[in-house]
Amino acid sequence: MKKYIYIVLCLLCLLQSITFSVSVRKIKSLGFDKTNFSKSSISLEDVFSGGPSKDGIPSIDKPKFVALKFSVLNQYKTEPVIVIDYKNVVKAYPIRLLMWHEIVNDKINQESIVITFCPLCNAGIVYDTNFNGKNHRFGVSGLLRNSDMIFYDDETETLWQQFTGIGLVGDYKDKSLKHIPSMLMSFESLLKKYPQAQILSSKTGFNRRYGKNPYAMYDEGNTYFPTFPINSRKNKLGRLLGILLDGKAYHFALNDLNKFRNKKIEIDGKILKVRVHGKHNAALNKASIRQSKLINSVSVYQINKLTKKEELLVSSTFFRFAWLGFYPNSKKLNK
Repeated sequence: MKKYIYIVLCLLCLLQSITFSVSVRKIKSLGFDKTNFSKSSISLEDVFSGGPSKDGIPSIDKPKFVALKFSVLNQYKTEPVIVIDYKNVVKAYPIRLLMWHEIVNDKINQESIVITFCPLCNAGIVYDTNFNGKNHRFGVSGLLRNSDMIFYDDETETLWQQFTGIGLVGDYKDKSLKHIPSMLMSFESLLKKYPQAQILSSKTGFNRRYGKNPYAMYDEGNTYFPTFPINSRKNKLGRLLGILLDGKAYHFALNDLNKFRNKKIEIDGKILKVRVHGKHNAALNKASIRQSKLINSVSVYQINKLTKKEELLVSSTFFRFAWLGFYPNSKKLNK
């Protein structure tokens, strides 16, 4: 009997290693020769090819900027841009460009940052990529997990989750990139709030259909790829406002915005305020971004009790399946 159990266990181990090897072979075939697959925090069964191979979606590595007031992009008044106000520098990255590149490798005061946008999750997230005393470049892997982009770093080709900034497979397994708070708003709102902003130029060196949405009507349909199960009966592509505060996740449905608009929220003794910066086109709606429906541009700030100054938190609008899939313990806010 013991001999039988031993044989069964050996067969199971062999089967598991074969399954793992097939997955590794598939990923290696995409060009990931440096990735240390012996270091992994996930099941590779959850990783899928999104279609393009490694760098099939080209990142912007030498971004050019122009003064906002001189930008020809101002004609797209209601189109969305990702905005950062970081280390006394204000920069804006149009979704019409990020839709086709998903990653911009940039620098603030000579230190590297990465601006990321995953269309399938409606996730625009910015990270500080200067760690271990050096700058790092990131690229689009062509792989997905929970229908979210996996990106990689040049140095080790570690695979990272775009939505969380955590290393999944490779030498940087379990390392977390530092979030840089950002805002999603329209060109029009950007011009009012940050007229001094520098905006990413459409002269990227690539020939793409900027301003077009290759995922037409995606936000009114269903996801294209497998997603994690979530504890919600609502539409997976419904939008919610996700907030990170002291390592904890919070959210409320965008449909409930009027309950929170310009009001203060207290969480664990901290005072937060929800601000609306006008409206912008939903990027994953119609084939033309500027003809898409308008949705609210929302940011969340923490109010310093002594100085009354407001500090922008890591917060943005995401598809429900993505936020609740990666933050299953996210607390729903009620007002």
